[in-house]
Amino acid sequence: MKLFKGFWTNFKRPPAWVQVIVFASTLTVLSLALFSILYGYGKSTFAIGLYVVFAGLFFYCAYLTYIGFKYMRNKMLIVADKYTFTRNLHQDYAFRTIVFSAWSLFCNFGYAVWLGVTAITLHSLWYTALACCYVFLSTTRGWLLVKSRRDEQKYKNDFIKLRRANVISYVICGGMLIGLTLLLGATVILTIVDGNVFRYAKTILFATAGFALYRVGMSVMGLFRAKKYEDEIIHSVKNTNLVTALVSVLALLSSILDAFAVADNRVIWLAVTGTVACIGIILLGLSMVLRGARTLQKLAVAQAQENAVRKLQLGYNRDGYREEYGSGDSDEKHSS
Repeated sequence: MKLFKGFWTNFKRPPAWVQVIVFASTLTVLSLALFSILYGYGKSTFAIGLYVVFAGLFFYCAYLTYIGFKYMRNKMLIVADKYTFTRNLHQDYAFRTIVFSAWSLFCNFGYAVWLGVTAITLHSLWYTALACCYVFLSTTRGWLLVKSRRDEQKYKNDFIKLRRANVISYVICGGMLIGLTLLLGATVILTIVDGNVFRYAKTILFATAGFALYRVGMSVMGLFRAKKYEDEIIHSVKNTNLVTALVSVLALLSSILDAFAVADNRVIWLAVTGTVACIGIILLGLSMVLRGARTLQKLAVAQAQENAVRKLQLGYNRDGYREEYGSGDSDEKHSS
């Protein structure tokens, strides 16, 4: 029994030299299997045995890679916690969201510049609209980051005022997202009326696909993580990222239509996808405005209650002081 436990422990966490042998053996077995296939022995008993051995070694290598990555991650986190910036980046989700949002802001501006250059090169109204959308969203995110930082410094000793400032930023962000649909919807309508639907470069399909996948992945991750927090700035950044992902998907769909759709169907598909995107952005913006308005009402009630408690405490202190002063004065007079 002890021998089995020792073997199982070494199997789960083998020494470094054993791991090297396992990875080398996996590459060797893979090479032999490939040679067997190339020289016509792919269905032999020896080749089938190589396949089985390779499958087992492959899964074991995947397991070793996972535990190795986990071990390195823990070591890196220990080192990161020794410094203020990396410690906040690891432990503070709000701080991490703002840092990554700043990086996303830089990427969006770069992508917007690239779209603008392409729009000038191809004389494309659609490219111009997409570039303007990304500039608008990047500006919104940058404004959120700057304003939240200033509000934290201004109201760091007053939680209710800081929360109220964040909620106001949340409402304004929702209104700005609703305003974005005016630009996007007007561009879709003008593009359809003009008849010159896209004018895409064929190579743009790969660029838009890569950026759309990146934006969708980041927005989905932020969508699930932000549910744990009540910070309106985090939710504003999350919703802005979600709208950026919607615009990216719209750009990808339009490039796919340009590459594969029949010319007569492009206008219909553009109208459908553009309308769906605009409706989604409007609903998201309205939900932000309505939720923010309700939160502001609750904060106003909380602020009024806090002010009433402060007045009562102040009045009690004054009355108590006067009463004590009055009783002392009367005692002095009585003794005289």
